[in-house]
Amino acid sequence: MASILLGASTALFTSDDLSLVTSLIAHGQTHLFDGWSSSSMSENDSSSLSSSSSNKLSLMAQLRVLDDAYPGGLVAYITNAQRLLSESRLGTNPLEGYTPSVPSGEALPWGSEKFE
Repeated sequence: MASILLGASTALFTSDDLSLVTSLIAHGQTHLFDGWSSSSMSENDSSSLSSSSSNKLSLMAQLRVLDDAYPGGLVAYITNAQRLLSESRLGTNPLEGYTPSVPSGEALPWGSEKFE
């Protein structure tokens, strides 16, 4: 699926990158890769990447960072976001059953011995 959507751009990425792309596609994120199959790597200058290829690599690097940063990765983020949006649309209150309270504590005036 990823290779069809990415076209010649597939050659730019590692197998882990392609696995992430496949997961994102499976979770409805094809818009991230729109137009990638129609633009290919630069054929005129093999010593450097085309601007388009550079942009694709940059986006993939950002996706990897985000995937590593969120517990469960981007797929978990997408799934959680979709659940929360669905619950919001239905009017579900995620705080129902909770009673707000002020925790007990102690005031620490600036410069006091307890503050230090």
